[in-house]
Amino acid sequence: MIYIFSEKNDISATKVIGWLEYFGSKHLLVVSSEMNKFNCSIEFHNNKLRISFIINGIEHSLIPNDIVWFRRGGKAVIELIETDIQEKYFSKYPALKENYFQERNDFAAFFYKLFGVYAINNPTRYKINKLEALYAATKVGLKIPNTWCGTNKTESLNFLRKNIKVISKSMNQKLLIIIFFLSFASTPIFGQSRLSQTLVDSLTKSRLSSELLQMGKLDQQHRFQLMFGELDIEKVDSLLKLPDSIQMEIFKRMGTSNYGLKRKEYDSLWQIQNSNDYANQKRILEIFGQYGWPGDKLIAQEAVWVPNTILLHLPDSIMLIMYSKLKREIKKANIKPSTVATMYDKYLQGIGKPQLYGMFANSDTDGKRYPLIKNIKITNKARKKLGMMPLENYKIVQ
Repeated sequence: MIYIFSEKNDISATKVIGWLEYFGSKHLLVVSSEMNKFNCSIEFHNNKLRISFIINGIEHSLIPNDIVWFRRGGKAVIELIETDIQEKYFSKYPALKENYFQERNDFAAFFYKLFGVYAINNPTRYKINKLEALYAATKVGLKIPNTWCGTNKTESLNFLRKNIKVISKSMNQKLLIIIFFLSFASTPIFGQSRLSQTLVDSLTKSRLSSELLQMGKLDQQHRFQLMFGELDIEKVDSLLKLPDSIQMEIFKRMGTSNYGLKRKEYDSLWQIQNSNDYANQKRILEIFGQYGWPGDKLIAQEAVWVPNTILLHLPDSIMLIMYSKLKREIKKANIKPSTVATMYDKYLQGIGKPQLYGMFANSDTDGKRYPLIKNIKITNKARKKLGMMPLENYKIVQ
């Protein structure tokens, strides 16, 4: 387990967590707003030491292979007495309050000393001068940005004119200023806020893209094995190279039997795939709620297929709810009209109704494939409203 103590929405912590999720590493984030809920105990039993702590009602035990990262070296507040009891008695008994805080601090000091065996940024020895850190980086061969530090106004302005794109940092609330030349800043800035937003956007894109690509693997884990009725992955890959018409015939046969699979195999694969789909659906709705639909403005191009594919595997009831929401996302250029139309036509076919947009072609007696619709005028009006071209080839459902 990797424990991360960090401020909320910290850029570095967010990026590290993205990589941990990508590699499937078990981790727990404790944000500063939750640290007042952090309770711990130290136990000596049969000459063995046990460190345990409770976060949000869940107990955790620190073991030798665990890692603790204090993002900014901050210490969690370890309360030995419930805060409501403190409020009730400490105002009446000042001596009790003083003794309590001394006991709490002694306990915390020992706790963090033990914690420090496993910790990165040990809070008991955290305070480091920024200039010392930069100097140490150069000594081990790390490349640092061009840096100026001082109180001379003329020199600072010359540095600004020369480098243009900079970020400033204060040192211990004094008038000294460190100015970093950052080659990745997209616009001239002075201060941190705009650069921070640029970094947040970049890191969010990287983290979400990695996460979605992993979700894509889960979405496809057993789907084609089930669709083709074939356990052998190499055979599935070869079937995927066949023309669409032949693939569709195989899919049709699978609709009436578990062709090629034993019943237990078939049921077992579906159990795993349904579990994957549920996890993906839950997460994609969380992402949508937080960022809007994850299109190519939010995620890398190679990951865009994942949310659009997961969309087609949503339960019918959720598809219907998403339909109205995603039409608004088209106006924001977060999703293509064809993706929304495909999802809605799949929903209609799933409940036994003709398509509205004509996104799915069905085989006909003449060997050709046509979308089956109810009324071409209604279809083309709907397509135009969504931002699509008129449908030319189709077949009317009788």
